Amino acid sequence: MSFGEELYLIALGIPVIGILATLVFRNRIRSMGKRVKAKRVQATFAGVSEIGSHLSQPSKWLFLIGLIFVIIALARPRWGEVHKEVFKRSREVIIAMDLSKSMLAQDIKPNRLERAKLVVESLLDNLQGESVGLVVFAGTAFLQSPMSPDYQILRGFLKDLNPTFIPQGGTNYEAMLETSLDSFRQSDGQADRFLIVISDGESLDDNWKSYTEELN
Repeated sequence: MSFGEELYLIALGIPVIGILATLVFRNRIRSMGKRVKAKRVQATFAGVSEIGSHLSQPSKWLFLIGLIFVIIALARPRWGEVHKEVFKRSREVIIAMDLSKSMLAQDIKPNRLERAKLVVESLLDNLQGESVGLVVFAGTAFLQSPMSPDYQILRGFLKDLNPTFIPQGGTNYEAMLETSLDSFRQSDGQADRFLIVISDGESLDDNWKSYTEELN
């Protein structure tokens, strides 16, 4: 259990002090009564005894107990909270989506492209404040959505993606990597960077391998 307003807990000392003061006060009266004559004590502490008797009434104790519960309520107790790890260092993520016509194949229902979109949606649901950008590619590549912590922008682009966005066919990993790295270079360079490639094809050449050193 935790409290939303912990400062209010300090106020719990007020009724506690009141209860302790009452008990101490009554004990002192009793101890003093043993050392002096009964009549003298009765005359001297008549008013004090009356106060003590009032404090011992059930209504007074109920008031103090009620005050304790009010203070606890003001402190806003909370149960069942789930604590998630928060990364202090920022992270940047580029999602590279293949839009070649082969992504329309229906060997995976409804098709490869729509399934890839669901994967991206699931990823966005699990991210916590990272800056995310979207690169689309086929025979060429371009930055569809710049990196941003506002995932609604990316989701807006995601639902409309289809192979007509890039008429030039093929699977050009080199263009995709160059576009993705250019986007990373435009940031401040202080974040951890991740490139997620979603594709069903193979590049026609190995030129893209020259970019792997910078990715590492």
